[in-house]
Amino acid sequence: MSYNLLLLSNNPVIVELLESFIDHDTRLLRASSLLLAEEYLRSSPISVVIAEADYHRDMMPAFLLKTRVFFPNTGILYICDEQQTNLGKKAVLNGATLYVTIDHAPRLLPVLLKTMLSRSIYRGALLSNGDAFQFIVGNSERLYSAINKARELSSNAAVVIAGERGTGKCLFARAMHQTSKNEIFHPLACDNCSNELINLTLRSLLEERGANEPSRTLYITRVDILGQANLDLLVQLIQKWSHPSSACGEISFSKIILGIEKHTGLGSELPGILSELFPRLAETRIELPSLREMKDDIELFIQLFLSECRVEHNKVNINFSKEALEMLKQYPWKGNVAELKMLIKGLVISFPRNDTISAAMLPIHIQTAARQLIEEMHKKEKEQMLKVLAYTGGDKYAAARLLGIGVKTLERKLIRYRI
Repeated sequence: MSYNLLLLSNNPVIVELLESFIDHDTRLLRASSLLLAEEYLRSSPISVVIAEADYHRDMMPAFLLKTRVFFPNTGILYICDEQQTNLGKKAVLNGATLYVTIDHAPRLLPVLLKTMLSRSIYRGALLSNGDAFQFIVGNSERLYSAINKARELSSNAAVVIAGERGTGKCLFARAMHQTSKNEIFHPLACDNCSNELINLTLRSLLEERGANEPSRTLYITRVDILGQANLDLLVQLIQKWSHPSSACGEISFSKIILGIEKHTGLGSELPGILSELFPRLAETRIELPSLREMKDDIELFIQLFLSECRVEHNKVNINFSKEALEMLKQYPWKGNVAELKMLIKGLVISFPRNDTISAAMLPIHIQTAARQLIEEMHKKEKEQMLKVLAYTGGDKYAAARLLGIGVKTLERKLIRYRI
């Protein structure tokens, strides 16, 4: 996995520090002017811009604003005066911009950069090899299957992404958008937008004409609640983008991605008219696994979100106890990755000390649900051990081989379960 860093600083200490940070997976670009920096941003996928306030001080705020607007997947590490970091803190995270004071930059820069790079992978920054799906975290076979199918369908004009709330449907949609090289990404949540806004957006996309119009990706969710008028416009848009008219000078590489939620009783399937008019949508459906189906990846997500929060809230030593970590891994996350991230951020913010979070400090509903699941798991394990021991006539060595564990492990479990 490789990264491009763009440095906007003439400070010899900062330059030397970054040059020592660079390895074979990281490339450091230096711009002699903001005009050249903008050229780098347009021509190369930049993971993080490291900018010092004194570098073209008068023009820097406008440049950073333009970077945030036009290159939202690029992180910004801004080295500035103490008053600019908000209330005199050493480092403050605001959106995709991390502010760090000039006094603390030499000490904090390496760890902040590592955290920002891991954060940009999850957020969806294009990497230098162009594979936008590399930012999706997880080792589940079902997740790999979804990624491979999304790669294959990235050039399709209409695709369906199905998954529970919080499974990363928008993340997949953005990755498909980046892979297709479309210019503009339009997210449209039907349950959060007025009918008037939805109608205006669909009409404006329908009225675009000519080969000079930019290619777009429309990611639209909860189409099940669309009124008939807006549903008719959506049908027309899918037809237009699926079969552009060369006679009218239309050369369209635009796409529509329909996000639907599963297991909620709402929006779990497409409206009948879409299924009837576009039967091929069933073939272009990508199923995202829930976090409950990726239990082995839960600790990976916990450590990822925890590393972000450590820097964001200046609590570099905060961690979870072994028991708390086990409870988080056993909890049946109905809100999936989004719920897990929100919980970890809330715990880090509310925890007064830079220390270990114990199981007793977790929300009561998580403690209760996790304990119930752990008790059920232990009960099943005990029943299985009793059956195997009965089958082997009490021979611990034979039982351990059948259970796939060591004899000492078996003996410890026998003592724990009082067998």
